[in-house]
Amino acid sequence: MKHKPYRFLIFLGLRCLQPIVTLLPRRAALALARVTARLGFFLLGREREKTLRHLTWAYGEEKSPTEIYKVGENVFKHFAQMGTDVLRFSELNRQELDRIVDIGD
Repeated sequence: MKHKPYRFLIFLGLRCLQPIVTLLPRRAALALARVTARLGFFLLGREREKTLRHLTWAYGEEKSPTEIYKVGENVFKHFAQMGTDVLRFSELNRQELDRIVDIGD
């Protein structure tokens, strides 16, 4: 695997956000995640282009470029929100965990 220094910078940024994310109510933390994801989608051009290229391979015949672009934005939002929940996981009590995790039947 190639050494990619920018990934370490992303990791450090996320670690710096962890104390903020754990102090905020979940709803506010997820809103912050969505804003951060939108910013990341526009600033991380290489990752954005890679995501859009992969989505085009998967949906090229089914979706228009505009739809693929929107799905790409949503991919970033989804991962940011999921990451927020991961960062907050150690702070969750059983009741909160039961409310946000669906194990299914």
